[in-house]
Amino acid sequence: MEKIVNNIEDEKMEKGYNEYNKIEKKADDMAQEISANLLEKMIKDSDGKEYNLSTMIMAVSKTLTYLSSYLYDNEEEFKDNIEMARKAVVSDVIPVLLHPEPCGECEQCKNGNFEDCVNLKTTPEFTTSRFLPLLCNMIIEYDIFNKILWLNTSGILDNMEDDKDAK
Repeated sequence: MEKIVNNIEDEKMEKGYNEYNKIEKKADDMAQEISANLLEKMIKDSDGKEYNLSTMIMAVSKTLTYLSSYLYDNEEEFKDNIEMARKAVVSDVIPVLLHPEPCGECEQCKNGNFEDCVNLKTTPEFTTSRFLPLLCNMIIEYDIFNKILWLNTSGILDNMEDDKDAK
C-alpha cells in the first residue's frame, strides 16, 4: 500500500486499513482450513451419502447464521431478524438482483408503456448457486471493512482508549 499519511485522519485511515488487513488474513487462513476439512469430509464420507459442493456451501451458510446468533442478547430478537431477513430476500433482494428492465421490443414498450412490458429482461446469473455465495461474502466483507475503518476514523476507539487510561 502506498504511504498516504498526510494528517491525523490519514493516520487513522491507515491504522484502519492495517487492522482490516490483519483480520482479513486471519479469516482467509481459517477459511482455507475449514474448506480443506469440508472437502476431506466430503471425500471420506461420500460412500452412499449426499455430500456435494452445494451441501457444503449450505453448511457454511448455516454456520454464518449460528455464529451470528452470538451477536444477539436474546433469542427472540435473533429469531425476529431471521424472519425479517427471509422476507427481505423474497421481497427486496432477489427482485433487485434480477434487475428487471423493459425489453424495448414488445408492443407495450413500443407504445411507451414500459411498466406494462411483458418480456422483462433480467440478470438471472446473479441468483445462481455459484454466484450467491460470492455475493454474500462480498456484502459481509464490505460491511466489516467499513465498520473497521469507521471505528478507526470516527474517534470511538480513541474515546475507548481514553476511558481505559482513566481507570
